[in-house]
Parts: sequence; structure tokens; C-alpha cells
Amino acid sequence: MRTLGLAVVLSALLGAGGSRPPPPPRWALGLGPEFRSSWKLAQKLLVETRELTRDFVLRHLPGVQLQLLPLSEQLLPGSLRTRDWLGLTVLARLQGLGAALPQYRGALARLGLPGGDPEFAQRLQDVDWDLRDLAHHVAYQLSVARAPAAPPPRPPPPAPRAVWRRLQATAVTLRSLEAVLARAARDFALLRRLVPAPL
Repeated sequence: MRTLGLAVVLSALLGAGGSRPPPPPRWALGLGPEFRSSWKLAQKLLVETRELTRDFVLRHLPGVQLQLLPLSEQLLPGSLRTRDWLGLTVLARLQGLGAALPQYRGALARLGLPGGDPEFAQRLQDVDWDLRDLAHHVAYQLSVARAPAAPPPRPPPPAPRAVWRRLQATAVTLRSLEAVLARAARDFALLRRLVPAPL
């Protein structure tokens, strides 16, 4: 289903049914290698985060149906309808991603696990490092586009004190990050098609 969904999105954006694909923005024309690198990193992050979310829920929230957890704490509208997302410019989508990644780094840093869990902490650190690298990619691409600097990230709310609420907040944040990374992977998949890297 995920592969089919990506194919539909790419088909719509690249021009299905014989229509011509939209031209890439002028500022993006020299960024083919950058977009390809960002696409690979976004895919890697998505796999890491999806596996981490699954293992976290199985270990610490057994029996909880994660899809039923509220997404009210989502930090970026990853649930934005595809139709609305398609209406955004490439620059607007990159700006949204550039603003969101530091927010997730801050949110993940405040969470974790009461009582400690070294394995989870290390995997969370790996995700954080990759988020940092992807944020640097996006910041560079926005600088090439001469986009306005993103505002500094908002301070994350304090972590819940109750163990159950903290576990739930961690799961919600990871699931929300999954949605954002899935959208980022789609964006960079599109960009690497529009602006192929030189052979």
C-alpha cells in the first residue's frame, strides 16, 4: 500500500496521462546530488523510526493499539491531506520540514524512559543524529533557495511525570515523526526525479 501510495503521488506530481511534468524551480537545478542524498537519509530514518516505534510499543505498551493514540501533540501537520500537500510549493514543503526537524529533536530529547533503557536510549540517539544530519541537508537547500531563516525551535513542553503518560507521549511523538519522515521521503523522491543527479 505504501508503494502504491507513493506511485500515485509521484504520478500526480510528475504529470500522469501524458501531461508534462512540472519544471523544477530554478534554485533547485544544481541540487540533484543533494536531493538524492537527502532521499536516502530520509528513507533510512523512516525505517529506523518505524522499527523503533514498533519495538517500543511491544516492549513498554503491550496490547495498546498505537493507531488509536491521539495525535494532538503532533508537531507538524504530517496528517495534512494529500490534496493540500500537493498544493504546496517545493519551497514551502522544505520550509515546513526545516522547521519541524529541530522540534522533533527537542521533543525526543525530553522523553525517553523512566528508569532507563540503554538499548532504547542508544537507538533514540542514532535517530537523533540522523535527524540532525537531515536538518543540515534541508538548511543547506533552503540557503541555496535564499529562503527566509526559520524561527528558532519552540521549547518543548515538559515531559509528563506519570510513567504511563510519559510512555504514551513517547509513542505519540515517534508515530508523529514517522508521518513527517514518510512525507519527507516522498518529497525527496519527487525532487530526485525532477532534478536527477549527474552520472
